[in-house]
Amino acid sequence: MHSTSLWQHRLGLLELKVMPTRFGIFFLGLSIVMYLFGSSYQNPLILLLALLMLSLFISCWFLCAYNLYGLHIRLIGYQSPHAGAPCQLEFSVRHRRTGHQIQLKLDPQYHNRFLQLGKHWQPLLLKQQTIRRGALKPSPLYVSSRYPLGLCKVQVLMEIEQLLWVWPSPKFVPSSTPKLAQQTKDELDELDVLAPWKPGESLSRIAWKPFSQGKGLQSKTFSSVLEPAEFELCTEHHQLERHLSELTTELLQCHQQGIPFGLRTPHQQTPLIPPNLGAGHLKQCLDLLAKIPTKATES
Repeated sequence: MHSTSLWQHRLGLLELKVMPTRFGIFFLGLSIVMYLFGSSYQNPLILLLALLMLSLFISCWFLCAYNLYGLHIRLIGYQSPHAGAPCQLEFSVRHRRTGHQIQLKLDPQYHNRFLQLGKHWQPLLLKQQTIRRGALKPSPLYVSSRYPLGLCKVQVLMEIEQLLWVWPSPKFVPSSTPKLAQQTKDELDELDVLAPWKPGESLSRIAWKPFSQGKGLQSKTFSSVLEPAEFELCTEHHQLERHLSELTTELLQCHQQGIPFGLRTPHQQTPLIPPNLGAGHLKQCLDLLAKIPTKATES
């Protein structure tokens, strides 16, 4: 999850669009009819009631706009998804005073969020569906409110000026890499060399048997039988998206099984990304795959 502030915006009055709701149109029409009726029959009570209704409608108009004025929204992170999975965006929101019944929506497929905001930052998670690998520009953030009485509705569309990266979707393929599942547990135990476990190493490499015996956390280091895997990345592949999906599958399998992995190009002896382990290394490899330009024939 990215943690820096990627985008932020504070709402001003000129950005807000206020309009009456259906109930507000009925309420306004009723007050106008009552005013005309009271004027025709010179009935001061009906005239007074009509003027009160008009005053209430106008007050709600301004209060509705004032409810969103000063709303401050920041995009502070997102979880890179695989193509076809929803992308989860992490926002932080606050209000210059107090905001009521504020509705926020990023993707019509997911539920809206209603918040009551104050001067302190509050976390907000919204999702957007992804379709294909590569750069993703988030949909405009829809913010609206019908506070206080539902007579008027204020809304605004906020463009999020930030590109997100979508990883290739994994696809199961027969693997040619040396995997732990290809050997029996007894054979692997003979190859294990124990070393003190360091933070950041894969949990799958922890030797749980010594840990249960009170010997502390130790990681398993395998002999040269399980060599680091270097996968060939071919950006000119005739089926590029399938090629990247297969690479993604191989990277995920190696990451789960604790096998060092890296990426190289066909015409370079030096690895593009040297073999390593850890979630950060996996993200580095998947980000590289996501940023490869899409072929026009496959888009």
